[in-house]
Amino acid sequence: YLCEYHASDLWPDLERLAPPLLLLQPAFTAAARADSTRNYLQAFFEEPWRGRLDDRPKTANVLLQDAGILVVEDQAVAVDERLAGFLSRISR
Repeated sequence: YLCEYHASDLWPDLERLAPPLLLLQPAFTAAARADSTRNYLQAFFEEPWRGRLDDRPKTANVLLQDAGILVVEDQAVAVDERLAGFLSRISR
């Protein structure tokens, strides 16, 4: 599954999605970011998205510190807060 995902180009599909869109990304822990055997994580999760959604209306990209791949489990309270704030902003 992961090999297929890595070989896929999903950007055209993403651009067809209608707003709103909240992208929650893991920023990982300081230890994970410093671990040279895991340096691919930042390149995989952050770099491809950098600036990609800047001009998209009603869209937010949030990096959650101390969250791993399971963002909702790792930072449940922060996810709830970001989601509530996002919904509040877009409903105005």
